[in-house]
Amino acid sequence: MGKFKKFVASTLIIGSIASALFCAAAPLGRYIAGKKMEEKYAHLGDTSYNQSLVQNPNVEPGYYNEHPIYVCISDKFTKMQIKEVERAVKYVDKVCKGITFNIFVDNIETAKSHIFIVNYLNKENATESNDKIAGSTYRNSPDCLQITAPIYLSEDIGFTEIYSIVIHEMGHAIGLKHTSESTDLMFAGGPSLNYKPFYCRGFSKREIEWLNTLYPAAPDKQM
Repeated sequence: MGKFKKFVASTLIIGSIASALFCAAAPLGRYIAGKKMEEKYAHLGDTSYNQSLVQNPNVEPGYYNEHPIYVCISDKFTKMQIKEVERAVKYVDKVCKGITFNIFVDNIETAKSHIFIVNYLNKENATESNDKIAGSTYRNSPDCLQITAPIYLSEDIGFTEIYSIVIHEMGHAIGLKHTSESTDLMFAGGPSLNYKPFYCRGFSKREIEWLNTLYPAAPDKQM
């Protein structure tokens, strides 16, 4: 029994060491993958543009709280996909203090809305010539009078990718450009190979600051 106990103890120790090494290797692998992505796509980003953003001169602070932006989600998505798209838009609504989004699901052919989120993306409506692109939209200028945009999601997009991709495209719709930092959700290589799982990736702290600089809440609503 003594030898058996020693064997079990040794096995548990070896197993614990192996488990620890595996857990350490997983984030290291994501880090290496992220660095490779950063090297590949960094030149496509324009971080200085986002850093230089100032308040939209044509929109008073809190304007989009008093005049919400309507977001129509296509009824062609599955129920689970709709919930995930809604979750993403609600996140943007939460962190952007000067913007309120009214979300609804409808037929995009007949609905009236400022932003449409649809589940088809092809070479005709993509803003970039990339067969592997997961989402696409048009970036509003930082001095636009009204935020409007179509957001296209690839039909092949994975369910766990929807949340971060929608937030990324919403960032463009509001006025952010791609950045050169892989820790930003607006990274030019996309949010998919950064350091958190797809389903929980949100804007970085500085991206939230940029958005709230561009569209601040009314002074009496700021905290």
